[in-house]
Amino acid sequence: MLTTTVLGGTNIVEIEFSGHLEADAMAECHRTLQQTIDEHGSIRLLARYGEIDLRKIEPAAFWEDLKNTVLIPKIDRCAIVAEQGSLRRVSEVVGRVLPAEIRTFEPADDAQARLWVAS
Repeated sequence: MLTTTVLGGTNIVEIEFSGHLEADAMAECHRTLQQTIDEHGSIRLLARYGEIDLRKIEPAAFWEDLKNTVLIPKIDRCAIVAEQGSLRRVSEVVGRVLPAEIRTFEPADDAQARLWVAS
């Protein structure tokens, strides 16, 4: 399941992902990100990852996710909140080649992640 929420009056977008992923939800996420960029010029992301079941991700969802790559230059900051150490490590490596500031946090540090994204 994927939910995308914009914190009112800001360019902060919270994304929560766990379990399965459908293409429609990913397309809606893209629309929300683009709309926020259109309104504010850039975005700050707080991405929370729960347990992910790779067998339950629709192939079309991967295609929809690829469409988000055009938005990367408009990301100012991205906080990744995940329990899985492997996901945090991959995020840290990817963060070295992206223009945005990226930090990873454990779920217990969610409030700290939110503060960092907003600062």
